[in-house]
Amino acid sequence: KKLPINSTDYNEAEESLTIISKAAENANSSLRDNDKFKVLLNIQERIVDGLRGESLVTASRAFLKEGVLTKLAARSGTRNVRTILLFSDLLLCCCESTIGKLRVRQIMDLIGLHIVQDDSLPENSFRIQSRQRILDLIANTLEEKEEWVSAIKNAVDDIDNKRGTLICKALENDEGINNDIVGQKAPLWVKDEDVTMCMLCTLKFGLIYRKHHCRGCGKVVCDKCSNYRSVLAYAGNQLQRLCHCCFKKLNPNINLESFPDDKELDLSRQSNAFSDMSGFLFWKAPGKSWSKEWVVLSDYVLYIQKKKQDIKPWFTLPVPGYKVEEVLSIDEIDAPHPHCITLHKENKKELTYYLCSDKKEVINKWKNHLCYAIRLEKLTEKEDV
Repeated sequence: KKLPINSTDYNEAEESLTIISKAAENANSSLRDNDKFKVLLNIQERIVDGLRGESLVTASRAFLKEGVLTKLAARSGTRNVRTILLFSDLLLCCCESTIGKLRVRQIMDLIGLHIVQDDSLPENSFRIQSRQRILDLIANTLEEKEEWVSAIKNAVDDIDNKRGTLICKALENDEGINNDIVGQKAPLWVKDEDVTMCMLCTLKFGLIYRKHHCRGCGKVVCDKCSNYRSVLAYAGNQLQRLCHCCFKKLNPNINLESFPDDKELDLSRQSNAFSDMSGFLFWKAPGKSWSKEWVVLSDYVLYIQKKKQDIKPWFTLPVPGYKVEEVLSIDEIDAPHPHCITLHKENKKELTYYLCSDKKEVINKWKNHLCYAIRLEKLTEKEDV
């Protein structure tokens, strides 16, 4: 500030100040991410049951509010004390266990959730209605009630705003797809064998639910997510099957429901786009046999997927609190390849996982990245092995 503008060092000083400011901003952002992760990890460690094998720790989830409210039983009208945890994408209703930990009684998605005011409810009450269930809660004071109602409504509004653009953004970032000319050029199709679930709503394919290809972007999607038809220039202006996103791009003036209510979007992450490390490895969980999986390390969490193109993992593992070590003797675990590492917590069998590869340099890279992730740090380079 004190350096004269006409000084010969002014321009260099200004550039240096800009670089320092950006570095400080990145450092502050990293600290905020680490703090957010630690909060989620601490909450997950307080919960002993009810999460159905899912992890609370995801890249895009943030903790918003916690409080003790009274739940009004729908059938009997009895009142029970409950701990309510509000996150950026879901709400948990928990009871306290005999050991002082929390048990999750209800999990409610914020997608489609809304607050209902009912005059028949007791004073300072409000009703939460979601796709999963209806929950009547009683606050201690009117001020507390208004705080909760406001916090929930703000979270719902925020996720609704993100929901409409998340998948379209993923499509826009896909390699080989130019969204400005949807229908002008035939897209590169994703192979059937590379996908086990709908690439829009994560519905698992099987005997009942078949795979379909969107003729606009080439994604593998389910019937409901591709239940749209429009003429495409590259197909001789004939009607073709399109997914929701491509149909909306070609028909922006048509008002569509964002997605069917009976399906659940995976808003937790875009692992392959924002991963620190990813690749096919052999994976072994406690009590399970070895299987080849697509493994992603993103924001200190391991995501295990059946296929690379799947947008939702079947298993997640926050790695802070674990130790990573090289396995010297693979005979005891019957590893399919000689190079193996283990992730374990306090040497407990139920908290011991294995990663295996036929290439030593691959396993060394994974071990290196995991060591940093365990300490809530990141390597600057990102790798796909």
